[in-house]
Order: sequence, then structure tokens, then C-alpha cells
Amino acid sequence: MAKISGNPQRYKDIRIVTMVNVGFSIVKIVVGFQVDPRLSVAEGHQIGEYVRTRLMEEIEEIAAVTVHIDSEEDGASLLCNGLPSRGDIVSHLRERLSSVLDPARIENITLHYLRGKIYVELLVSLALVKDIEHAQRLAQQLRRAGESIEALDSIQIHFC
Repeated sequence: MAKISGNPQRYKDIRIVTMVNVGFSIVKIVVGFQVDPRLSVAEGHQIGEYVRTRLMEEIEEIAAVTVHIDSEEDGASLLCNGLPSRGDIVSHLRERLSSVLDPARIENITLHYLRGKIYVELLVSLALVKDIEHAQRLAQQLRRAGESIEALDSIQIHFC
């Protein structure tokens, strides 16, 4: 495990959750680790697959590995219970942001449910802005339009 935990992958902690032995051989292990909560699901799974593969390669007694990925400390995720669903938040955002721009011009909305709040990342078409000052004004207007949504902590705007 030392070789894997020394890897520059973006995980915070790796631990063996369970291990099933038969005689002197390790048959199956379940490992869990915590990743940066702002990673995409795909990147978290990629890291999990890397850990699983490395364990299988480095410890020949292992027949199977199950990987469990957490984005926060187990107890911290309870703070997000009761927060509005993605559908509700996206609906409220589109309604409020429509005063600034056509919601169809928002390329993507990413929500991060962390520490009892929702953090929003908006991906907006760069074709909407003329220059950096215009982009800054538009980003500020979008943040102001969405700040009345109670569960939101912050809105970041990225132009693509």
C-alpha cells in the first residue's frame, strides 16, 4: 500500500476497510479513500481504478479489490441532507439568471454539495463577451442574480 499511497493521485486518505483471508492468501480486500470533493465523478472513478489495478499488480495474493470513494469525511456529508435537489436548484438558477442572459447560453451547470451548502460552477459561452471587462461584468451580474437562492454558498463562472 505504501507504493500506492505515495502516488501523486488526488486522494487524501487510503484505508483497508475489510480483508478476507483464506489460509495465508489474501482473497479479497475492500479499500476506501477520500478524494477532493471538486473532482468530477469520472476522475474519482479513474483514481479508484488506478488504485484497484495497482493493488492487484503489486500484491499477488489479492484475487479481488473493491474500491469505495468518498468526497468528504463521512459525517460531513450528513450536513447536505435536506438540501434542494439538482432539479430544483437548476430550475431556480435558470429562472433567476434569465434576467441576465438566455439560460440556453449556459453550456453546463455543475453543483458541489459540500459542508451543508451548494457551490455552483457555470460554464458560459465565450462568444457572449467582447472583452475581459465585459466578461467580468457578466460574471458579476450572474452571481448577483443567483445569490438570493438560499442554499447556495457561491457561484463561479467559467467562460469556454
